[in-house]
Amino acid sequence: MDTRMHKWRIGATCEASVAASRFSTTGYGRFYRWLLLCVILLSFTGCSVSNRANWQQPERVVESLSVTEGAVIADIGSGDGYFTFRFADATGPAGKVYAVDISATVLAKVAERAESESYSQVATVQAGPSDPMLPRPVDIVFVCNTYHHLTDRTDYFRNVKNYLSPGGRVAIIDFDDLPWWGNLMMRSHQTAAATIREEMEQAGYYLVEEHDFLPYQNFLIFAVADSDRLANK
Repeated sequence: MDTRMHKWRIGATCEASVAASRFSTTGYGRFYRWLLLCVILLSFTGCSVSNRANWQQPERVVESLSVTEGAVIADIGSGDGYFTFRFADATGPAGKVYAVDISATVLAKVAERAESESYSQVATVQAGPSDPMLPRPVDIVFVCNTYHHLTDRTDYFRNVKNYLSPGGRVAIIDFDDLPWWGNLMMRSHQTAAATIREEMEQAGYYLVEEHDFLPYQNFLIFAVADSDRLANK
């Protein structure tokens, strides 16, 4: 099988899985979720499907953020803690990682795992739709596969500035570079890098770094722009 086609098939299936987990579990959302998964999986019967780690590359993502021991991190849209516990390993017991989500159900799962595996540095925060409601300033705000779900992103990240420590950063990963069938079905579940950059600049940030090692996602890191930088735009 053509390597590139195989990669695209894996990506489409993984994208469907991640996106489906974000849909409502009632009514139309539940029906659409399972319909989408069945269509994708049946289309690629016989093709081995990689797990998320192969395309999300979580260890490399964490390494790219230069997380230090004792750092304070907010994982916004944490879900069941895919990145939360990786950040907790990087910060160590002296750090703090907030799993932030609007779903009490997934946060309960994070809290249960944190307790059972003795992650004392992990805490959960049930956020509002327009404010992460963090209890203290953080060094890194991390937003993975969640940016496209936010309704008023410019205002949201203006609020986020209130929770950043001096020199704090905002890291955003969102789906973008999908094969054509992924673009067709998951258009509302991706955001172009140019759009993210424009909206973040409107919210008062500037781009610090942009990584291109993720095959289906963009990965941008922002810092708060000072008044001189904003005045010269």
